[in-house]
Amino acid sequence: RDWLNVSQEEVAADRMGDAAGFAVLRPSYLPKGFELRGSELIRVKAELSKELQGTLRPFLPFPLPKLDAAVAHFTYTDGIAAVAVVECSASSELWQHLKKWIPGTATVVSGDKVVARKFSDRGGSAYLLEVEGTVVLAAGNVAPDEIESMIRTLERR
Repeated sequence: RDWLNVSQEEVAADRMGDAAGFAVLRPSYLPKGFELRGSELIRVKAELSKELQGTLRPFLPFPLPKLDAAVAHFTYTDGIAAVAVVECSASSELWQHLKKWIPGTATVVSGDKVVARKFSDRGGSAYLLEVEGTVVLAAGNVAPDEIESMIRTLERR
């Protein structure tokens, strides 16, 4: 009971890096008509009691992670379509735990080449990658090449 605490707060995009405590990246390219419409900081903290840890430990094939992470969430939209860019530190325990379950996470290589784990369905596409110590999930209901163009221009701001 009450072992997972998730909080959200609006944070100005230009202050997100300081608030999150890691290098936050933002695209310099946006699809035509798109603009930043929201930026929020999400904090995820799991506190399992010693009793619950003892109960779960025998059933899990891995040590229980200590989850205490900041997640930056940016929303870009033209009023109809949207792209969400969600980021966390690549060194966070949250990411270290999650990446065990997600095969093929990639790293962006310099130049125009995008190297990322791509997930698609008829509703849109998502790309998962690590850039300069930051994990980035960019997902939206726009053409995949638009998200790839955004990924190519990720930079610290």
